[in-house]
Amino acid sequence: MADGFQQIHPLVVLACVIIVVICLEVIHSSHFLDVILPPDYKGGSSVRRLAADSVLMRSFPSNSSDRRYIVVDCGANRGDVARFVGAQLATIAPGSHWTYSFEPNLHYEPFLRNLEHHTYVPKACWIDHGNHEYYVAKCARGAHKAGSLLKEKMHSCKHRNKTKMVPTVDIGQWLIEHVNVTDFLLFRLNVEGAEYQVVDRLHKLGALKLVDRIAVEYHSRWMSNKNHNDDHRVNEILAQYGLSVQAFLTSDEMELAEALDDT
Repeated sequence: MADGFQQIHPLVVLACVIIVVICLEVIHSSHFLDVILPPDYKGGSSVRRLAADSVLMRSFPSNSSDRRYIVVDCGANRGDVARFVGAQLATIAPGSHWTYSFEPNLHYEPFLRNLEHHTYVPKACWIDHGNHEYYVAKCARGAHKAGSLLKEKMHSCKHRNKTKMVPTVDIGQWLIEHVNVTDFLLFRLNVEGAEYQVVDRLHKLGALKLVDRIAVEYHSRWMSNKNHNDDHRVNEILAQYGLSVQAFLTSDEMELAEALDDT
């Protein structure tokens, strides 16, 4: 048997290596995402199965005629929350839910189009209406295009890209104008370092009174001017409104979302 392995031609070995490399490139290419979850994917049975065991869904109050379920996703990226949480809401409030995805990075626009019960807003959640510098860079995950309104966040990116201007929305004022006190609001902040100013603004306007569930991704460890004390301060503000940070996706959904995000 050993003699048989020794007789394998080097070209055969080389061909096997090339095939493996090609397969890995396909898996990590952006086109592979279209095979798993195309941009016009609306959430089918597989998403609904993942949503079935969601702790978040079990925490929802029963629906009533005067209640809408509203999801506001700041920093929507590829729209994972719109798909997964939207699938959850479709099972308990088929005609009474809506998701708003705020994402200024037009790289992700194809993934945020054509979703059911959904509005895509190509703006950044911020503390005022207007335009703001937006730092786009390729960070640790190669082709992953990160973006932030704050240059202190992009300090952690080794490969910097260009700066551009993007439209912004005063998300606190937007909530006051678009959400009713009878609505059930799920509010998610993944705004690459801007969460500290945004929460302060929400607190100042009293808009946090409208929020029923909140998810915040803190970025202090990647910022040159923040630390965990800033995270703790935000948690204390949220606690004044009976809010604590929780995940909007199940572990299975997070694993799938991370796998898609790495492509």
